Parts: sequence; structure tokens; C-alpha cells
Amino acid sequence: MLESQEELNACIEALGPQSPATQLEIDGILNNLSAFLKICVPNQVRERKGEDLARALECAFNVSIGLFRMVDSGETGLDDQLAQDLDKLKLRYLGKSGSGSRTTEPQASG
Repeated sequence: MLESQEELNACIEALGPQSPATQLEIDGILNNLSAFLKICVPNQVRERKGEDLARALECAFNVSIGLFRMVDSGETGLDDQLAQDLDKLKLRYLGKSGSGSRTTEPQASG
């Protein structure tokens, strides 16, 4: 896992300066991935429920939506349709809609 982390860090550094919108999108993806890992990895449970499940799913949706939106700068391709479809599913199942760059911070489950 350390090798993957180092590779990701090197990739981000190699990108150099990006537009504020691109930086926001990348930050959103990484923050949501981090939040997802904090929720799911240390607390391996058989079946998540309630708010714990909703937070994990929201992070997963946000990462996926953000990745699809970053495929290219156009707004009419398959990648954009997939992002829109995921956003609709997110709204349907979680009652939340919004950009993949929106972050969800994990909260302590109790």
C-alpha cells in the first residue's frame, strides 16, 4: 500500500499547477476517498446501516462522480452521462445531490 501511496503522491506532484476548478475536483476526490477509507477500513462490519452506511455510500458516490467528470472537459459525452446518472442515483438513495468535489467528513460512529 505504501508503494501505491508514493505513486499517487508522485503523480499529483508531476501534474504541477492546475486551474482552481481542477484543484477543487482533485481535492474533492481525494478527501472523499480518505473519508471513505476512514469509515470502512478500520471498522470492518458485516452489514453497515443507518448514518454509517449513508456516509460511506456518499463518499463512494462523490469519488465516482468526480472521476467521471474529470475524464474530459466536454459536458456531453458518455462520461458526463454516467456522472449525471450516478448523481441521480445518489439523490434517489441518499436524498443528496451534488458535485463529486463535495466532501463528506467521517464522524465517529457510536
